Amino acid sequence: FSRMGLRKGLLVAQFTFSLIFILSVIVVYNQLQLFLKADHGFNMNNKIVVQLSNTSATTLKTELLKHSNIESVSAASHIPAAGTSNSKSFKRSLDDQDWTDINTFSVDEDYLKNIEVELVAGNFYSLEAGELNKNHLVISEKTVEALHFESAADAVGQEVIQQQDSSHFTIIGVVKNYNHQLLMEQMAPLALLYDPSDFELLQVKYTGDFKDAAASIEQAWALINPNLKLDYKDFYGEVHKIYDIFFGDLVSILGIISFLAILISCLGLLGMATYTTETR
Repeated sequence: FSRMGLRKGLLVAQFTFSLIFILSVIVVYNQLQLFLKADHGFNMNNKIVVQLSNTSATTLKTELLKHSNIESVSAASHIPAAGTSNSKSFKRSLDDQDWTDINTFSVDEDYLKNIEVELVAGNFYSLEAGELNKNHLVISEKTVEALHFESAADAVGQEVIQQQDSSHFTIIGVVKNYNHQLLMEQMAPLALLYDPSDFELLQVKYTGDFKDAAASIEQAWALINPNLKLDYKDFYGEVHKIYDIFFGDLVSILGIISFLAILISCLGLLGMATYTTETR
């Protein structure tokens, strides 16, 4: 290659890499928007997540519901679709060869109302059932398939065994499938348990403005835990935080690299034009 041919080749390579980086930014940004706008199958709008920090879920829930702008409150072990997963293994009979791994959430009787997920068959947990709720289980349509029930209706009333302590649970209801995991993962079977000892947070659904709802939460918290720091966050933001962290940072990094690549290519083009002009 001549020196001029080498310069041209390097210049073409620089612009090619610049184009690749630009296309990568566009692809990653579109993927990020897809995740942010995806329908998870549950309502995450107008909700605030309050960390319990060893506070009684029932006591705080009662105090919150005294405020007119608090529509519903539900206790749960963790936030759905936010990157946290708990799982336990179940089988229908000890004679079954394999255990089935099922993602689990501990929730209270107001959970479905709070996230607005449809009950397909049977019933959900109730306040009247009290301690009996701990012996029951609510599963998803995906779990119906995983445990080889003929239908959602067929699963209701059936018993399953938990591997951890060989305890028996009676299935009382089946909920419609919803994305309780990250969108990058294949939807797994789900079981909703009633275990107040696992409650780590409250999901607070509110009406009106976020700031007003936050003020109501602060007032309720101050009455119960005046000396304990309150930790609350926007539910929507918590669900999408992992996508913002991963894809948002990736878009920023690729964007900076693309800008530098274009800048270097332009400087190379300018240098080549200057050199050509001077050698004529």
